[in-house]
Amino acid sequence: MAIAKDTGPNTEETELPIRTKQPRQQLTKGMEHMRAYVIVPETPLSTGEDAYGVPATYEPVRKPTTTMASDENPHKRSDPFQFGTRYLGEGDDIFAHNAWDHVEVDAQYTDFIEQQTSFQRENRVSDFDKQRFNDKPEKWWDKFYSNNQANFFKDRKWLAQEFPVLGEVTKEDYGPVTVLEVGAGA
Repeated sequence: MAIAKDTGPNTEETELPIRTKQPRQQLTKGMEHMRAYVIVPETPLSTGEDAYGVPATYEPVRKPTTTMASDENPHKRSDPFQFGTRYLGEGDDIFAHNAWDHVEVDAQYTDFIEQQTSFQRENRVSDFDKQRFNDKPEKWWDKFYSNNQANFFKDRKWLAQEFPVLGEVTKEDYGPVTVLEVGAGA
């Protein structure tokens, strides 16, 4: 542990410990005694040979992160893919898919949507801000990406999966195209 000296105007010279940054713990100190029960070691605990039909080591059964949705629900992603044809079913991994086109919302959420829509109508962007942001949008996107590069954006290749037509229309010889970006949450 490093030591710093405090030499303020009204203090005697004292040594203060400096805490070095530690890697983030997966388990709290109170739960550390359970580590052997909740993690699978990278290397087998035993390197002995199988005996009497009992394996010396075992590989735990690992469930895949998502089930094969195509077996359970024919409307899930399949190629060629048409956007908006996947349905969220009971028991589906809600984080494995991005399209929520056919999810029915309850009355409470409908009220929330209406409140947000009316708030947006009542609080429009000023003409000054419209011009400022629309004149050089690349400037503002570059600023946004530079501020959020390390902690926010990762290339998840989502656009190519959800909108395969973008692969075609972005080729040099395709010609002019208009793309409407609705935005997140629309």
